[in-house]
Amino acid sequence: MPTHSHTQAVFDHYQRALTFCPQSAKIQERMAGLHWTLWDIPQAMEHYLQAHALNPQAQWHHRRLYFGLQRLAGLESPRLLEFCQRIVDLVKPNTHYDANRGFTPLLLSTAYRYLGKGDVATQGQAQRARTILHQSYRAILEPDYPELINHAWTQRRNHPPNFLIIGVWKCGTTSLYHYLSQHPKILPTLAKELRYFTGVTHWQQGETFADYLDYFPPIDNPTYQTGEATPTYIIQPNLATYLRHWFPEIKIIILLRNPIKRAISDFYMRQSLSDPIFAQTLDDVTHIDLAKVDVIADQIYGDLETGVSWLQCLLKQQVIYPTDISLNLACHLAFSQYIRYLPQWFEQFPREQILVLRSEDLFQNPPATLQQIYNFLGLEHHPLPEYRNLNQRKYNPISPALHQQLTQYFQPYNEQLEDYLGQKFNW
Repeated sequence: MPTHSHTQAVFDHYQRALTFCPQSAKIQERMAGLHWTLWDIPQAMEHYLQAHALNPQAQWHHRRLYFGLQRLAGLESPRLLEFCQRIVDLVKPNTHYDANRGFTPLLLSTAYRYLGKGDVATQGQAQRARTILHQSYRAILEPDYPELINHAWTQRRNHPPNFLIIGVWKCGTTSLYHYLSQHPKILPTLAKELRYFTGVTHWQQGETFADYLDYFPPIDNPTYQTGEATPTYIIQPNLATYLRHWFPEIKIIILLRNPIKRAISDFYMRQSLSDPIFAQTLDDVTHIDLAKVDVIADQIYGDLETGVSWLQCLLKQQVIYPTDISLNLACHLAFSQYIRYLPQWFEQFPREQILVLRSEDLFQNPPATLQQIYNFLGLEHHPLPEYRNLNQRKYNPISPALHQQLTQYFQPYNEQLEDYLGQKFNW
């Protein structure tokens, strides 16, 4: 993380800017992003709410507020219910759906649901949450599936999703879900990532899975399938056990990418989400201290093994370690050690219910990879007019020396992975 003095100087800069432009949503967004980078989620939420009040048409605020509620819940913040109430007071349901507005109903329904479980619970909060989701799904489905709405609509969904894409982030999960969502027999969720099981929240406190099902289209027709893609599920401790108990027949899809490329892509994605003044690059890096990487990787894996949520793990690393490039890369490299996180899923689910794919195959030959998935799901092949690779980010390649170092570092992990799965990845 940046030094305290440097951080304070940036905050002071933004505060001075607000004295000249007090109605600037952009400055509020910058301050929110800085607090988010520092894992000060309550302060980030404060500024995102102020930005939304100044520019209520900016629907992308709803995405970050939705993720913020989940982080507050996962980190067991005492201010969770306060922010839920402020959100339902401020954010208005949108009457029209488009790809950027799926987070509005998710945000509002989640806020109502948390309020319904807290000390300020009022009768009907859960029904409000469900109503918001149903109204949004009706707006999405009615133009293309009017008969389905008339004959298969249900007041509450009681059957599980058909599939989950559980990982790994920066491996093409956004593109894959986009492709699958265009299949006429797959009904997508309001957003690719529901993140319902992120952190230690309601699902580990004795709650049944009924609330989770509300986040899927309320359609009762076995010829249509649905699922979501939250790529951090793969590392969530104990989640495989819960899902096997709740949804014993669900199918699991996992995308794995060259671990070096995944880690570097993850690094630059996190940089893009940070305040620009703190952005770093790997352009001049030829060597990193792998001993530091191993310390953090072992700490993360050890914490996850004992049931600490991945949010708590990341927060812990931010608090303990100052920033140098080795430490800044450590978490990204740790989460590319796939063999550490896969076994919990194979220990719980039969092999025939898990499909592990190479991201490189999806990128190079999407139709063939999708054919594998359609066969896995029991669906007919559905060619698409185009297969656009989403969420591509441009950055310079790492140096040959660093690439060689990381190739040697990951070799034993990759070999263990191939032996465990009985499939070659050729990384």
